[in-house]
Amino acid sequence: MPEYSSSIPYPWQQPYWQSFLQQYEQQRLPHAMLLSGQKGVGKWHFAHTIADFLLCAAPRSGLACGECRSCKLNHSSTHPDKSVIIPEESGKQIKIDQIRQLSARIASTSQQGGRKVIILGPVEKLNTNAANALLKNLEEPSKDTFFILYSHVASGVIATIRSRCQLFAMPAPDKPESIQWLQDLGFSENIETALDMSANSPLLAKSLLDNDELIEHLQQFLLALLEVGEQGSKQLVPNLVLVKAWLDIDLISLLEWWVQLICLSIKGLHRPDGNINIESTLFGSMRTIKTVVSSCNQQWLFRFVDKLLLSKQQLLRGANPNKQLLLEELLLDWYAIIKTAHAMPQK
Repeated sequence: MPEYSSSIPYPWQQPYWQSFLQQYEQQRLPHAMLLSGQKGVGKWHFAHTIADFLLCAAPRSGLACGECRSCKLNHSSTHPDKSVIIPEESGKQIKIDQIRQLSARIASTSQQGGRKVIILGPVEKLNTNAANALLKNLEEPSKDTFFILYSHVASGVIATIRSRCQLFAMPAPDKPESIQWLQDLGFSENIETALDMSANSPLLAKSLLDNDELIEHLQQFLLALLEVGEQGSKQLVPNLVLVKAWLDIDLISLLEWWVQLICLSIKGLHRPDGNINIESTLFGSMRTIKTVVSSCNQQWLFRFVDKLLLSKQQLLRGANPNKQLLLEELLLDWYAIIKTAHAMPQK
């Protein structure tokens, strides 16, 4: 389960927080909110910030007080009126039994005599039966019960659930704001590169900068792509053994890196200096890949990006493909693009 460390929104979330507070003060809070946006922008943290505020006995200065009994229970993750529903296993779906247990808690009286708050997501991970069961709770809300749903893929949330929630669309912050936040945390190197490879999601960039193993996985991925590029016309097919180096890498992260690498390379082609902003030799191999991509047919690249994004969306919605077969298929596609790069007319 992800962690959250405080009841203060991230700096880039302040406009959304002020909007929430305005609705709260005007007593116009919806009984269900849907926080949507790409991974790594802080939806989980924002959901808990709202929940802690709603459960606080004496909020002040627009935040939970942090001192009352409810706040202390929230801090220890033991508040009886705060329910958190996520997949029981990473990558799996939210099951109907979890929603049935939630329904029973909703029907019971608040143990602290105040509100009840439910944090649930990613909503696209609800299986069909679980989604229908949740829908009944949203259609007939109990008094002083608030649902805070979050989604990485809003299009994957069924329309009947979306229509019963107020949408909080939360895009990634501007890059300068993300850079400043990471610098304030003490990072000084590779910040822009980490943000580029994380689609400017500050929390994903922080994870990359924080995690030596994750950086090693990224390097393994880049080196394999470089090896495919070096094979050129020497082989009929790429060395699929390269995929074995990727099997320990989180599949969604790998797909995101691939998309960002191609997009960065294409953007680099249209910059006056033709360069990608790489701050150190740590990700120096990206320069070489950018050179390889520069000779590829861009229409083929865009089609490949579409395939990567579709695979990512299917995973976020609960698909469970054979990882090795999927990666081998993608590597073969990548090799086909690289192999015919100079033979294809550029458009």
